[in-house]
Amino acid sequence: MKKTDERLQLGKSYQFGVVVKDNGTSFAGNLSLSPEGCSLVVRGDAFEGRTSTLDWYEIDELQCTSFEGTFVLRGLTGMGGSSRTLERHPLAINHFEIQYAVAQVIFGRGHIASPNKYRGFEISSPSIAQWIGSTTTQHRIVAASERNTLFSDDAPPNAEFEVDVPGVGNMSVTYQLSMGYLKDFSVGVHFPPVVSVIFDASKSAAETISTIQEIETLLSFLFGYPLAAEQIHLITRDRGFNLSSLYVARKDQDIVGAEHRYPLFPLGHNLSYDQLGLPPLPIEVFPNYLGLPDGSRAFLKKYLRYRQLANPEERFLGFFRLLEKLCYQSESFLPTEPLQNLLNRATPFLVRHFNDKKNVTSLLKRMYRLNQFKLDTAGCIRRFMVDMPAATLKLWRYGPDDLQAICKLRNDLTHANELEPDTDDIETKAKFIEVLLVVRLLVHVGVSLANASAISARLYRHNLIEKPVETPLTEMG
Repeated sequence: MKKTDERLQLGKSYQFGVVVKDNGTSFAGNLSLSPEGCSLVVRGDAFEGRTSTLDWYEIDELQCTSFEGTFVLRGLTGMGGSSRTLERHPLAINHFEIQYAVAQVIFGRGHIASPNKYRGFEISSPSIAQWIGSTTTQHRIVAASERNTLFSDDAPPNAEFEVDVPGVGNMSVTYQLSMGYLKDFSVGVHFPPVVSVIFDASKSAAETISTIQEIETLLSFLFGYPLAAEQIHLITRDRGFNLSSLYVARKDQDIVGAEHRYPLFPLGHNLSYDQLGLPPLPIEVFPNYLGLPDGSRAFLKKYLRYRQLANPEERFLGFFRLLEKLCYQSESFLPTEPLQNLLNRATPFLVRHFNDKKNVTSLLKRMYRLNQFKLDTAGCIRRFMVDMPAATLKLWRYGPDDLQAICKLRNDLTHANELEPDTDDIETKAKFIEVLLVVRLLVHVGVSLANASAISARLYRHNLIEKPVETPLTEMG
């Protein structure tokens, strides 16, 4: 790493010789950061008056320094190590070496106080620029730079949107403005977009990283592919002070057809020209999602995990489980209260007749619960489908009447019934269930059903479930 580097670049590899502070004692270490994983090796000699208290198995947080700056390592897990005696007399000297896997690394050029507090963060990624598209905000920035008013009181707005997120702070998409000489001896304005979050109150490293992960989850869902973050800048005071960056190991995921991907749900705000005719993303999805309880946010995380599975059967079953839970509704065969009153009145008679209070009570409880299951899985999903726009349903080769057969396929695969499923058929049905799931998840975070349905056709390989286009026959001349 060059001395002039201020932030760690995600996706790049680094090697640092570091000094590890252990309860006031310094030991040598090697810190390795790469997309495949981050690791720390600590080694040193221990003797009377100089001992190590490092846990060999697990450490929540550890700070180390190097010529380049300070590193705060989080989530250390022991991967192995060794210890051997070098001398026994006149002084017992032991040499030890411990290797840790590291979950996250915070880097800063200066001193990092521990425990540190953060005011917010910024995420830089080329995916953000594609999601935003060409906007009037960008054009105003360029025009202001030509008039030399970019940094004046008459400067144009520098945000595509901003929204308050209760309990978190303010979230926005802004541009990092800078002007200067370029390598080819030209001068110009540079304004890459970033996703920015400024907290209402300073947060710990753990809270900050958790919020970053939640924002990345939602953006990866809206993009339709994983967010390719290049840098994550942690704000410790006001903007521009005490630059820190977060490094997390991330392998580049092999995305089939990545070169042809486009955002699933583009931002659609302040567009220079609207070529797609899509509804703009409601900005409320961000506070809506972050305001959900953990279990409800987990639906998106599980979908992103299932989306990466190579096996179509596993994808199909994973998508189906999520759709089933999100579409679940209960409805009674008979009115609940009159049935309960009748069962209560019948209980003494049945107990006397069968002389078996335990089993009678158990049976009647089951009858009460059974009354709630008028709708099976296919019925719940059908209710969701029939509320969708007719124009969307007409595009698909599957409709509400096909749900029973699709549910049977799910049951056969789950219980390993004797069948040899056709791989192409499962792939197609997996895509159909995924499309329904994506629509339901969009509704889950606050998108209207009509707009979510309009967006669904942009899902990758949506063509698998589209009806063949009928070509009209022309008369022979």
